[in-house]
Amino acid sequence: MKKITFLVIFLFSIASSFAQLALEGFENTTGPDALPATNWTLGTGNWAVFDNGVGLAKRWTVNATPYAGTQAAFIDRENIGQNNTSEDFLATPLVTVPTNGQLRFWTRLGYNGDAGAKLQIRVAPATAPSQTNTASYTTIQEWTETSLVTTYNVYEEKTVDLVAAGYTPGSQIYIAFVMQFTQTGTTLSGDRWFIDDARVISQCLPPTNLTTSALTHNSASLTWTPNGATSWEIEVVQGTTAPTGTGTVYNGALPYVVNGLTPNTAYSYYVRSLCTDSNSAWAGPFSFTTTLAPLGCGGNFTDPGGPNANYANSANVTTVICPQNPGDVVTVTFTSFALENNWDFLKVYNGNSNTAPQIGNYTGTTLPPSITSTAANGCLTFVFTSDSSVNAAGWVANVTCAPPPTCPKPTAITATAVTSNQATISWTNNSTATQFQVIALPCSAAAPDASTTGWQTASASPFVYTGLTPDTCYKFYVRAVCSSTDLSLWSQAATATTQPAPPVCGGTFTDPGGANANYANSSNITYTICPTNPGDVVTVTFTSFALENNFDFLKVYDGNSAAATQIGNYTGTTLPPQIDATNPTGCLTFVFTSDSVVNAAGWVASVTCAPPPTCPKPTNLVATPLNSTSATLTWTENGTATQWEVIVQPSGTGMPSASATGVIVNGTPTYTPNNLTPGTSYEYWVRAICSSTDHSTWNGPKSFYITQTCADSMPFCGETGLNYTNITGAPSYGSIGCLFTTPNPAWYFMQVDQTGPLSLQISQTSNSTGNGIDVDFICWGPFSSNDFSVVCNSLNDYPDGNIITPSNIVACSYSAAPIENFTITNAQAGEYYVILITNYSNQAGTVNFTQTNNGQTGAGTTDCAIVCSVELGPDVSLCNQTSYTITSSNQNADSYAWYNGTTLLTGQTSSTLVVTQSGTYKCVITCGLNTSEDTKTVTFNTSPVVTVASQTICDGQTATLTANVTPSTGTYTYAWTVPTGVTNPGSVASFTTTIAGTYSVVVTNTATTCQSTPATATVTINALPNVTVGNSVICADGLATVEAVVNGSSTYTYAWSVPTGFTDPGNVSSFTTNVAGTYSVIVTDTFTGCVTGSISGIVTVNPLPVVSVNNQVICADGTATITATPSNTTATYTYAWSVPAGVTNPGNVSTFTTNVAGNYTVQITDVQTSCVSQPVTAVVTVNPLPVVTVNSPTICQGQSATVTATPSDTTQTYSYIWTVPTGATDPGNVASFSTSFAGTYSVVATNTTTNCVGTSASGTVTVNPTPTVSVSSSTICAGATTTVTATPTDATATYTYAWTVPTGVTNPGSVASFTTTVGGNYSVTITNTSTGCTSALATGAVTVNALPTVQVVIPEVCLGTSSTVTANVSPSTGAYTYVWTVPAGVTNPGNVSSFTTNVAGTYSVIVTNSSTGCTSTSASASPVYNDLPDYTIFGSCEGSTYILKLIDTNFTSSSATYLWYSTTNPNLGTTSTLTVTAVGEYFCKVTNVDGCVTIKSINVASINCQIQKGISPNNDGKNDKFDLTGLDVQELQIYNRYGRIVYTKTNYVDEWTGLDKNNNELPDGTYYYVINLKSGDNKTGWVYINREIK
Repeated sequence: MKKITFLVIFLFSIASSFAQLALEGFENTTGPDALPATNWTLGTGNWAVFDNGVGLAKRWTVNATPYAGTQAAFIDRENIGQNNTSEDFLATPLVTVPTNGQLRFWTRLGYNGDAGAKLQIRVAPATAPSQTNTASYTTIQEWTETSLVTTYNVYEEKTVDLVAAGYTPGSQIYIAFVMQFTQTGTTLSGDRWFIDDARVISQCLPPTNLTTSALTHNSASLTWTPNGATSWEIEVVQGTTAPTGTGTVYNGALPYVVNGLTPNTAYSYYVRSLCTDSNSAWAGPFSFTTTLAPLGCGGNFTDPGGPNANYANSANVTTVICPQNPGDVVTVTFTSFALENNWDFLKVYNGNSNTAPQIGNYTGTTLPPSITSTAANGCLTFVFTSDSSVNAAGWVANVTCAPPPTCPKPTAITATAVTSNQATISWTNNSTATQFQVIALPCSAAAPDASTTGWQTASASPFVYTGLTPDTCYKFYVRAVCSSTDLSLWSQAATATTQPAPPVCGGTFTDPGGANANYANSSNITYTICPTNPGDVVTVTFTSFALENNFDFLKVYDGNSAAATQIGNYTGTTLPPQIDATNPTGCLTFVFTSDSVVNAAGWVASVTCAPPPTCPKPTNLVATPLNSTSATLTWTENGTATQWEVIVQPSGTGMPSASATGVIVNGTPTYTPNNLTPGTSYEYWVRAICSSTDHSTWNGPKSFYITQTCADSMPFCGETGLNYTNITGAPSYGSIGCLFTTPNPAWYFMQVDQTGPLSLQISQTSNSTGNGIDVDFICWGPFSSNDFSVVCNSLNDYPDGNIITPSNIVACSYSAAPIENFTITNAQAGEYYVILITNYSNQAGTVNFTQTNNGQTGAGTTDCAIVCSVELGPDVSLCNQTSYTITSSNQNADSYAWYNGTTLLTGQTSSTLVVTQSGTYKCVITCGLNTSEDTKTVTFNTSPVVTVASQTICDGQTATLTANVTPSTGTYTYAWTVPTGVTNPGSVASFTTTIAGTYSVVVTNTATTCQSTPATATVTINALPNVTVGNSVICADGLATVEAVVNGSSTYTYAWSVPTGFTDPGNVSSFTTNVAGTYSVIVTDTFTGCVTGSISGIVTVNPLPVVSVNNQVICADGTATITATPSNTTATYTYAWSVPAGVTNPGNVSTFTTNVAGNYTVQITDVQTSCVSQPVTAVVTVNPLPVVTVNSPTICQGQSATVTATPSDTTQTYSYIWTVPTGATDPGNVASFSTSFAGTYSVVATNTTTNCVGTSASGTVTVNPTPTVSVSSSTICAGATTTVTATPTDATATYTYAWTVPTGVTNPGSVASFTTTVGGNYSVTITNTSTGCTSALATGAVTVNALPTVQVVIPEVCLGTSSTVTANVSPSTGAYTYVWTVPAGVTNPGNVSSFTTNVAGTYSVIVTNSSTGCTSTSASASPVYNDLPDYTIFGSCEGSTYILKLIDTNFTSSSATYLWYSTTNPNLGTTSTLTVTAVGEYFCKVTNVDGCVTIKSINVASINCQIQKGISPNNDGKNDKFDLTGLDVQELQIYNRYGRIVYTKTNYVDEWTGLDKNNNELPDGTYYYVINLKSGDNKTGWVYINREIK
C-alpha cells in the first residue's frame, strides 16, 4: 500500500511539471542563479536564462518597471562590438499545449525608435537535448522594435497562437523569449525588452454564427454560437457607426434582447467572449434593421408595399390618420419617396376624409415637405393611386401628434406671373397674422429654418417678389408673423423658374428655355435686338447651339423685323458664325420655330453693340461644288473692298485667327479652289481687305461637300486593312443594288495578288458612344483593269452604269447591323473589285475595313503596291539662310500639289519646292486613283544680336555685366572672354566682377544654333577718398570737436553716424558734442561718385561719480547701519552727509549706525577729477511686532477642521510656526490647514517683510462621532414588491435620510423605509440632526428574477408540406411547462415544446418556469407555405436553331435551378433554355430558391428555322407561299424597294402568296421582310417574287 501511494504522488508530480503555464509575474525573485548557472527558479517552475555566447555582460533578470505587481522580466542592451550578433534567451519550463493553446504576455521597450533589435518567440520540442540548447529552438513569431508596441514605453498585451504555429494540443514544448541584435556600429546601441504576466492558456474563442430574431420596431433578439463561453460583451451601434470597444456585459442565456431601438433603423452589433483568463476578439458586425412602428401617433406611415417592397399596380388606397388626444394635430414627415412620375400620385387632404380641402399632390422622387394638419379634428387623409403598369419603392414617413402651433403656417403657396426678375406669390392664411415673410431660395438650396434670413416682408397675399435673377429656378416659402415672438414654421415650397432676360446690348441671348433647360415644342417666337445708341450695330456671338436637326430652326434677318433680308437659317448642333447687323437700323431679328415633338438644349449667345466696322465683312456666302476636286465660292461685298482673303479648310476646323493667312482674291468676289479631296466636307471663311491696315472680321463657315464617286475609289490593302473617319452630311446617290439609299458614300477598290478566297469585314462604331452603328455596302467585280472610266460605267445598278448584267454584284447588304461580312470565294490574281460603303445613320464614327482571313493557308491576298505614299523628311531649322528646297521621296507620282498650311501654292507641281519663308508645307501626290500626303516644317532663323554695357565702378565695388539679347524671347547660351585673372563665368547671361578690363560675349540661340557677333564692354575702377577722424576725451560737462580730415583736392559730401541721443550734424566736415561714443562718417567724392567705407573716431566722456546708499528696515529695538557705496570703488572720494534732526552728523565717513527713523543724504567728490555726485538718500524704517488670533472649530468624526491664524494687520505677509496636539501632523509654514485631531493648536507669527516675531496665540478643535447605518437586501420576482429599510446603529439619535436608487425608481426622500418593485442597489447616508454628522454610504441589493421569454419558430415549407412549430425559451436552461393556443380545428398538442401541423393560422404559447413559477407573455407565429414555381415554356427559332425558353411568373430565374429531359434522355440541359434538334415531348424540372419543385412539358411538332429566299406563287403547289411554320411569328411586314410597307399580318404562319395588303398582285422583284417573333426577337432580309411568264 505504501508503494502504491508513492507511485501516485510521483505520477502527480510529473503531470504537474508538464502542466500549461500559469500566470508568471516574475515576483518574489531577485533574478536567475549566478553565472555560469542558467536556472531561474520562479513560481511557475524552473525557467532558463542563456545566450549564444555573444554579449555576456547582460542577461535576463528582473526590473522594477512592471505591467502589474512590482517586477517584470527584463534584458538590457550592451556594446557587443561592431557586426556581432547576440541572442539572449528566457525559456519557460516544459509546457503542455492546451486545447486552442495560446501564449499571452505583456511587453514594452526601453527606448524610442528602431535600433535594429528583433524580438522573437522561439519554441523547442520536449525531445530537445536540453532546455538551453539554442539549436533546438524555432522562431514562430518576430517583431521589430517599431512593430512590437504602439508606444515604446507603454505595455501592450501580445498573443501567439501555438496551435496555428503547428503545435498540437497535448504536445510539450519549451517557449523562449529571445532578443536578437546585430550591432552595426562601434558604440552602444540596441534596446531593452520588458516581459510581464506571461502565461499559456486555452484561447478564448470568439462567438460565431451571429444572427438576430424577433425584430420589432424597438427591440431585437441577438444570438450566436457561444463556442464554450458563458459570458459576453455586446455593443450595438447605429448604421455603420464605428464601435467604441466598450459594450454591455451579459451572463444570461441566449438570445440577448436589446431594447430601446429606433423604428425602421439600420443597426450593427458586435460581441466578444469573456473568459476567465482573457477575452476573445470581437465578432461582427452583424447588421439588422428594426421594423416600422405601427401606423399612428409616434409610428410610421408607408405605401401599401411596405418599406421593403414596391407598391402594387392599379392601387387606390385611402389612409386617414387622426391624433389620439383631442386638440392635437397630426404631422407627417417623409424620409423617402419614390412614385412613378406623373402616373402614380399621393394626394393629401386637410381633414378626416377626401372631401376635405386638398393641400398636396405628390409624384416622382422629390421628397414632400413636412405636412401638418390645420383642420379642427387635427386629421390628415392620404389617397394613393397607381396606374396599371410600372411601380416604384413608394414612401416611408414618420407620424407625430402634438398640440397645434399658436401661429399656423400658410398653405396653398403658388408662384404666378413669373418674369425675368419677379414673381407673384399667393397663399392661404391659416392664422390671425397680418404680416408675412416671403423668401426665394435657389432650387438646389436646403429649405429655410428659423434662423434663415434674406426674406421680404409682405402685408397680405398676393405679394410681388422682386429682385430675382433671370433664367433661375427658385423655391418660394412663406411664414406668418403672428407677433414679434411668435412666427409660424415656413410653408411648403412653390417652385418656379424665372424667364430668360430679354436680349439687349451687353447681355445674353438664349432660347425660350433659358441657359439651363430645353426649349418647348411648338414654339414660334420672334426676337428683335436693336442697339441702344443710334449708329451702333448689333453683333451676336454664339457660345452653344443645339436644335433638333432639320426640324427646329433659328432664322436671322438683317433688320428690325422678319421682313428684312434673311441672312441665316440654322439647325442641328453646328455653332452659327458671328452675326453682325449691316442695315441702317443696326438691328437683328431672330425667328425661332420648333415642331411638336423632340426638343433640345437650344442656344446661348452674347450680344454686343458698337459702331459699324470701317471695313464690313462679306455676307451671303455661297459654295457650289463643280466636280470631285473643285467648287465655286461666291459672296456679297458690303463695302468698297475689291480684295478679299479666303481660307478653305476641313469642316469643323473653326474660325481662323486674325493673323491667319489665306488666298488673296482680287476684283470679283468669287474663288474656285482646286485639288480638293473627294468625299470630304469643307468650310470656307472670307474677309474683306479694305486697306493694308484695315481688314474686316472673318465671315463663315460656309460648308460644302465634295462628293466622292466611283472614279475617286481609294486603294485597299488586305495586309494592313484601313480605319477611316466616316462621312456625314453627304447626299445619297439613290437606290443601288440592294441599297435603298446610299448616304455618305466611300469608294474603295482592291486588286487580287494571290488567287484564293478573300474574307472581308466592314464595321462602324459611333465616336460619341463607342457603340456599333449601321453600316451598309455593295461590292462589284471582278474587273480586268483599273480603268475606272470603263469600270464605273459597268457597275450594275450604279447611276449611269450597267443595269443589264447583275452578275458583277459580288455582295450587298442593307441590314441594320454594325458589322458586315462577305467573301469573294474564288478571287483570281489580277482581278479588280470595287466596294461602296455607306453610313445610313449619318452619325459621326469610324469605319474599319479588314481582310479577316489574311495570312491564313490558302487565302487570297491583295496587291498592297497600289497604295501610294510620300515622305518629305524631318522638319528643319535654318540659320541666316534665304531659301530651302523640299524634295518628295516619291519621284514617280502622277502629280504633285504643294501647300503652305492650307493654302495651295499655285504653279508648284514638281517633285521639289523651293521655299523662302517659314511655314509648314504639305505635298499631296496622286498615284493613279490613289493620293498620299506628308508635311514638313521649315523655319528660317536670324542670328541673335547682343549688347553689353560698359561699367565704371569704385574700388571695392562689384560691376554687373549683362548680355542683352534681341529678340528677348528664346533660350540662349553665352560664351564670355574675360581679362587675365578673372574666372570665366560660363554660360550665363549676367555675372559680377571686381576687376577692370575688357569683357566680350558671343550668344548662341539653343533652338536655332545661330550665333551672334561678339559684343564688348569695359570695366573701369576709380579710387576711394582718403579720410581720417580723430579721438577725443572730455568730462561729462565738456565739449569735444569731431572732424573728418580728407587728403585730396576734390569736393566731398559727408554722411555721419553718431551715438544714440546725439542729433545728426548733417553734411559738415566737423562739429562739437558732449555725448560719448563712436562717430563714423562716410565721405563721397562728388566728382567720381566713389564712397568710402565707414571711418570712425571715439569721444570719451568721464562720468560724474555715482554713489548709492542702503535703505534700512528694523524692528523697534533694532539698529540700522547706513553705508554710502560709490559705483567705482577704485577711485578716492570725500563724503558730505545730511541727517534727521536730533541725529549727530557722522562727518566724512562712508558708513555709520543709527536707530532713528528718517532720511539720510550724502554727496561724494572724486578726488582725482573733482567731479561731484548727485545727492542720494537712504530711508530708515522702524516696524512694529505682529499680532494674530486662532479660531476654535467643531467637526464630525472623519471630517477635517480648518484651523486658521488671523493677523491683526492683514496688509502684511507672515510665516507661521505651529504647535499641535500629539498625533497631529505639524502643518509647517501655513496660515491655515486642515486636521481631524481634537486638541489645542498654537502659533507664533513672523512678519515676512520685517522679520519681526509676534507672541503665541492658540485655538481648540472639537470632534463629534460619525453615525453608522445598514440597509436591508431582498430577492423578489419581477412585478413583486419588497421593503428597503435603513437601520442606524445608534437608535437614540434623530436622523435625516438621503437615498440613491436605481435608474427609473422614484427617490423616496428622507424616510427610513419604503417599498419598491425594481431590482438594483439601494444606498443611503444618514445625518445626525443634532451634530450634523453624516454616515458613510450603506448599500442593500434588491434582486428581481426575470420572467422567461419565448419565441415561436416555424420554418418555411413548400405548399403541401407539414410545418414544425417550436417554442424556443430564454433562458434555454431550466424546466418549463407549455400552454398552446392553436387555430380552430387543430388538436391542441398539450405541454410540449414542439409539434407538427399542416394547418395555416396563428399558433401561440405561454411558458412557465417550473423552478420560479414565472410565466412569460404570449408569443405567436404563423407557418409560411412557399409557392411552387410557376412558368411557361415556349419554343422559337433563333437563326437556324430551334430554342425552348422558360418564362417565369413567380420566381427569379437567376435563383432557380433547371433540369431538361425527355422520355429517352434524363439530362438534356440545366439552364432556362434548351436547343432542340428533334421533334417530341420535352420536360423541364424547376426548383426555386425555396427548394420547391414544378415539372412541365411542351410538345415540339416542328423545328424548321430556315427562311425562304423567294416564292413563285403560280398555284402549282410548289413554293406558292412564304412559309414560316414553326417560327412562332408575332407579325410579318413586307416592304418594297422604296421602303413602303405592302403587306402585314399578325400571328403569321404561311399566308402571304405575293399579294399586297389590298390583295392585289405585287410585281416580280425583291422585297424586304421584317419578322417579329413572339420571343421578342426579330429577323430581316430579302425575299423575291418570281412568277412564271404567262
